Amino acid sequence: MKENLLDLDAVGGSSIEAVQVLDYSLKKNDNPLPAQKKKTVWACTDAGDGGVGESLKGELVKQERADAEKYITVTCSIHAHSPTLCDPVTK
Repeated sequence: MKENLLDLDAVGGSSIEAVQVLDYSLKKNDNPLPAQKKKTVWACTDAGDGGVGESLKGELVKQERADAEKYITVTCSIHAHSPTLCDPVTK
């Protein structure tokens, strides 16, 4: 197993754009023979716009960068608490 830390901030506003950048970054780690893409096993994302959560997982699976059964989606704890703390203030 090889560990890579990739930051997808500011890559666009959608999961498709985020996965395009991720795919490009991981190509240098792909096995040349046989042609096999390296897969991601998890991602920690915020809870905002595109390129996060289940939509990111779906695009990674489409691009063969993740296995649907094994991929873990994690939300940043600060972003996860934002709706909890925001609702009482806004209501």
